[in-house]
Amino acid sequence: MTTGDTEAAPVDAVAVSNVIPGVVAAFNAHDADGFVAVMTEDVVFEHSAAPAPMHGRAEVSAFYANTIWKAFPDLTLELMDGPFFHPQAPRISLNWLAAGTHTGPLDPPGLAPTGKRVEMDVREIAEIRNGLVSRIRLVVDMADVMRQLGVFPAPGSRGERAIAMMQRLQMKLSRRR
Repeated sequence: MTTGDTEAAPVDAVAVSNVIPGVVAAFNAHDADGFVAVMTEDVVFEHSAAPAPMHGRAEVSAFYANTIWKAFPDLTLELMDGPFFHPQAPRISLNWLAAGTHTGPLDPPGLAPTGKRVEMDVREIAEIRNGLVSRIRLVVDMADVMRQLGVFPAPGSRGERAIAMMQRLQMKLSRRR
């Protein structure tokens, strides 16, 4: 919770059941306005795929419309586990499965479409204020996503060993300087 969030109150099953269905429906419809409608105007959204935290509904909406859904136009979200909440805390944690096909540019980091289908294990902690999401911390294993897209080599592969060899050489050379 940030300073000044005095309206934050414990989250209960009713508050959770009012937020989750709207998030899933809007996300799966790629409805940016509906997706951010469950968020406060001053939402802070930390996403591991974003270059910096987003502040406000407009930034979150633009990120999903212009980056995520553009890169994965068939991306869907499914609740896998949770929500978990504590009766005295204004936050919930969730585990999502996001799945889609990479058919559009992914920028950042600037990847061309690969046509590959990916599944992402998404972990989220959301803070609730006055029945709306006021802060989100969303973590996706981006190394796993890059492996699925073919950008990073598979664990234990010849490519991964080559990268490790290059890193060791780089460290050896940097110690000589």
